[in-house]
This record gives sequence, structure tokens and C-alpha cells, in this order.
Amino acid sequence: MGSVLLTILSGCPLDLPPTRTIDPGFYGDYEVGFRSEQIPGIPGLDAAWIHSVCFPSDGGETINPAAKPCPVVYLVPGLNISPWFYRSYGEHMASWGYVVVMPYIIRFDNYQAIDDILTHIDFLEGEVGTPGSFYEDAVDLSKIGLTGHSMGGKYAVMGLFLEDRFKTSVSIDPTYIGLGEGSNWPDVDPADLALITQPLLMIGAPQPSFFSPAGTTMHDIYEAATGPTQVVAVTGSSHVSFIDDNELGIYDFFHFGTGVRLPDSDSVHTITKRYMVSWFNVFLRGQTEYETYIYGAEAEQDVTDGLVTIKRNFVP
Repeated sequence: MGSVLLTILSGCPLDLPPTRTIDPGFYGDYEVGFRSEQIPGIPGLDAAWIHSVCFPSDGGETINPAAKPCPVVYLVPGLNISPWFYRSYGEHMASWGYVVVMPYIIRFDNYQAIDDILTHIDFLEGEVGTPGSFYEDAVDLSKIGLTGHSMGGKYAVMGLFLEDRFKTSVSIDPTYIGLGEGSNWPDVDPADLALITQPLLMIGAPQPSFFSPAGTTMHDIYEAATGPTQVVAVTGSSHVSFIDDNELGIYDFFHFGTGVRLPDSDSVHTITKRYMVSWFNVFLRGQTEYETYIYGAEAEQDVTDGLVTIKRNFVP
């Protein structure tokens, strides 16, 4: 394996509002480590595939024994956007005891991009039983989730009908528009959505956007889905509200002259992280006490407060 860069980030104290006792929108109990790896051997790529990993740290360079074996979540960035622009999601999930793999997807072939992610799962299957490996006995490969934003959100949906090792997904404002039928970058076929049986959460903007025109939004995916699916629309958010930084200038570019006032991005991110952690806690770990943040009293309070709207096609 190529060289590895490690950084340790301190966990944040749980300074919770008085109305919430265990709020998954706040940092969890673990310090967070950061690992950059190169995985060779992916067909069609000349260079090694570089990805970033956030993990619950013991304060050093290894996974905290108290967190083992960790569920694994793949966090896929938007098209041609570095995982760095989604780092707060990876750090947040890691603080809750997840190993979060953030690939840098450089393909325009949807199905090959999914295959690249599956190649990393194959890599982990070999590493988890290898003495001395970073991943030795550290991850639970029966508990693999998928998440991502924009095009990564599309992959978070596609992964469910293409691979049963993904047990659930959280898709953030997915873009399912493509280059049309017969291309390597097609629209998502509603017939494929009907194949999904795993639980799917989609969280994003209430309205269509440049990136998700009318007819191609998470709301349209919801209408075609037959598996257990929930949609959370964050009031006032737009497609680009879910990115960590505005260094790309995309907030300003796509909202210049429109009069649109976006909500504070920290609020959007906190809401997104709360639902994301809760969803994975319930559907990967079986921690039913977090159902309240998905479709129980806490979620109902979010609706009452005007923070979100929620719809689902299943009875909790």
C-alpha cells in the first residue's frame, strides 16, 4: 500500500440544548482520526485510487478499541468535487463510531463508479483478517451503509439496487439526471428503483434546482420507490447548501441576482447530520432509541418548528 497520512481531530463536547438529551446532530463520544490511502488495481485507472477515511480514534493512529467492530459508511462526493468539501460529515459520523470512507470519484460511468466502491469493500474483506492491518478485526462488513450528495446522492440510490452488501443509504439531494438511455451516465430507471428493498432516506432541498430539474428530484425518486423510503426536505435549503465550504463559489454563482436567502449552512448541516446518524444507528446498528429523531417525537418537533417537511411510504 502507498504512503498514509494520519491526522487526529479532537472530539467536541456535547453541549446539548435543554430540550434534547441525546442529540445525534452533535458530536459523538470519540475523537476522530483521518487517514489518506491509495488503493491500486482498479481497472481503467492509470493512477492509484486515492480516498480519505475518517475513523473513531484512540488518540493515536489506530481505531479506538471501544468502537470495534465499526460499521462502515461510504460517503461519495458530488461530481468532480473533492471529499474535502464533505469532511464535516465524515468527521461527525466517525465521532459516533463509524469508519467513513470518502472516495474521490473521477468517472463519468455510473456503473463503473459503483464498481470502484465495491473494489474497496473487497479490499476491506481481505484486510479485516490480516494480522497487523489497520483494519484487522476493526470493521463489521455485515453493516455497510452508503451516503453521498448530488451525483454521490445518485450513487447512494443506485448502490442499493446494484449491491446487496449495502444495507441502507442516506442520499443527500440526489441528482438522478444523466445523459440519457444507452449512455454510461444514464438517468435512474424507475424500474430499477422498484428493485430496492433496503431502507432509503433522502434529505435535501424542497424545490428543484439547476442540478436537479423538475422531474428528476428526490421527490420523483420517492414516487417510484417501492422499498421503505423517507424524504426529509430542509426548509429554505438549496442543492448547494449541503456542501461544507463556499470556496468553489457555487453558492454565489447559482443564486446571484435571484434574491434567494439561504439558511445558515451550519443549521442545514446539523439537521442533515442528525437524520444521517439516527438513520444509520437504527438501520445498521439496530439502535431503536434513535427512531425518535427519524419519525418519532423529535422529528415531529422538527416539523412543528418549520425546520423540515417529512414524508414516508412505510409505517414505522
